[in-house]
Amino acid sequence: ALTGLILAWRWRASPAGKEAVDGRLLRVPLLCQIILRYELAQFARTVGSLLAAHIPMVRALKLAQAGIGNSVIAARIGAASECTKNGERLAAALSANGPWPQDAIEIISIGEESGRLPALLSHLANLYDSALKRDTQRAMTVLTPALTLLMAGFVAAIIGAIMSTILGTYDLPL
Repeated sequence: ALTGLILAWRWRASPAGKEAVDGRLLRVPLLCQIILRYELAQFARTVGSLLAAHIPMVRALKLAQAGIGNSVIAARIGAASECTKNGERLAAALSANGPWPQDAIEIISIGEESGRLPALLSHLANLYDSALKRDTQRAMTVLTPALTLLMAGFVAAIIGAIMSTILGTYDLPL
């Protein structure tokens, strides 16, 4: 059992294992929204700060990609970075490389057209941070009663096992 656990841990640490686990996490309904919003807020804040510091777009995207924890989302950002290197706009590159929220694509597009991309990326990060906080509170609201019921089930099973053992000793022949 310990060997299996160690092998599973090592597989998870490998690039293929990390990509498989990250891809599966993005398929879990509520968790997908939380992960995507967290990574998008981090991405928007990083790119916005770097662009405000006059770092070129492609370099800013590569640096932001390095800061993304989910390998699937990081790969999408890397693909978008390659598209922007070839002259494509950031909003078009992001929408072509993966399912990003439409409101994020529209805000980025407006920022590119108006010349206020760093400020709007910062605003987008703040929007997603507040949405992430709201989603996390909503998940905890649902999770708390579910965990309470689960713990009550465990306690009932333990009490049942103990009572069964105690009552079973009365049936022993003397």
